[in-house]
Formats: sequence, C-alpha cells, structure tokens
Amino acid sequence: MIVTLRPAPFAEKSIVISLFNYYLYEFSDILSRNLPKHGSYLINTDLIDPYWSIPDHTPYFIEADGNIAGFVFVRHYPTETSVYDIDQFFILKRYARLGVGSRAFQLCVDLHPGNWLIRVLPQNHRGLAFWQKAVAAVSQGQFTQGYELDLGVEMHFLRFTTRL
Repeated sequence: MIVTLRPAPFAEKSIVISLFNYYLYEFSDILSRNLPKHGSYLINTDLIDPYWSIPDHTPYFIEADGNIAGFVFVRHYPTETSVYDIDQFFILKRYARLGVGSRAFQLCVDLHPGNWLIRVLPQNHRGLAFWQKAVAAVSQGQFTQGYELDLGVEMHFLRFTTRL
C-alpha cells in the first residue's frame, strides 16, 4: 500500500470537517461523550480553523493508494515553538492496523525534521500503544515519555528528535 501525505487545501476544508466528526466519534468512548442532540460530535471548528490561518500550522490528508485514509495536523507546540507537535491524527477504520498510520507519521517527521513531542490522553490506551511503537521506530528507540500538563490536562508526552 502506498501511503502519502497531501497538504489539505482550504478548498477541501469541508472534507477535513467531515473526517473530524469521525475522529471525535472515535474518542466518544474514551471521553464518555454522548452524541449531541444536533447529531454531530463536532460542535464548532475552533480546533480546525487555525490550520488555514496560522503559518506554522499544516493540515495534511493521509492517503493510501490515492484514497483519503485520514488526516494529520502538524504545528509548532504553542509553548515550545522549536518543537513540532502532532496536534490531531486520525486514520479511518478501513486503514487501521495496516501500517498506514505508522507510515504517515514517518512521512511527517521526514518533512519536519527536528525536535518533536506527541501528546496522548491518559485514558487512550490504544493510542498510547500506537504512539510508543511509532515513535520508537522513527527515533530508533531514543525517546522519553512522561506526564506533563497540556492546557491543564495531564497527558502522556513522548519527546524525541529526528535528523536535523
């Protein structure tokens, strides 16, 4: 399977918004969220909008064999601007456990070499297992993991550096 990253242009923002609703659905069990009465988990686009208005924010579509398989939002971490951060990362179930996410992550760090961090909610056990494996692969096992606060929420932080 050929995995690529394609910048998500503003003209295709509606596709990202649609995918984001699936992404939030995936978190509904982790965060114990019910479906809102209006029928969409996406209440507003505040988490999405900066990716088309702030220069160091880059939205990508993850594609597998030319089909949209998910998205990834890359930015500089707000309080550590020399560090890259995967702000949001989503793979459709159709492409889960096929190596698409790992390959997409490798492509991200290849495009943005330097210092990185990955944040994972403590209750996202499946996500943490994925990120530990993916980060170990791109960093040759050279990473640190600990708890840090992100906007007042304690999260797993995985930190590593790729070739500069």
